[in-house]
Amino acid sequence: AEQFQRSRPSVREALRMLQQNGLIRIDIGSAGGSIVQGFSVSGLEKNLKDMIDSGVFSLQELKDYRIVNDMGCARLAAQNRTAEDIAALERCLTQAEQSLGDYRRFVELDVTFHSLLSRATGNQVAVIVTDVLGSVEQQTLLKKMLTISGADRWALASRILERHRE
Repeated sequence: AEQFQRSRPSVREALRMLQQNGLIRIDIGSAGGSIVQGFSVSGLEKNLKDMIDSGVFSLQELKDYRIVNDMGCARLAAQNRTAEDIAALERCLTQAEQSLGDYRRFVELDVTFHSLLSRATGNQVAVIVTDVLGSVEQQTLLKKMLTISGADRWALASRILERHRE
């Protein structure tokens, strides 16, 4: 409080917010204090969800960015992939095709596909961004699947699978 010339309640509130966002851990006791936490994808996911919920950007903007991210990952993966990456992607596509009637499983495999694709890029930033987007996208896609008919779910899943194959 003295260093930043702020009141103790203001500093306490700031520390509480940092703790809620997973950026610090507060240990109470004689050796306690505020301890900076390591990097956390879940913290980024929470922040992204909070930004969507508060209207900082729309789900359409997220969807638009996801297309750009996916295209970039596909290009990098084509350049850097290994035989193991190709085999993993093919297994995932086969499992996705087999799960077309089980939309919950299909959505899980959609996230897995994007994760595998990002890993095939060999780029850690692509992996992290895709994993964060995947978590948010999974919830969004599940919600959408719940609001449409079985035939429309099948059609949507089929379109997604075809894009993945491409």
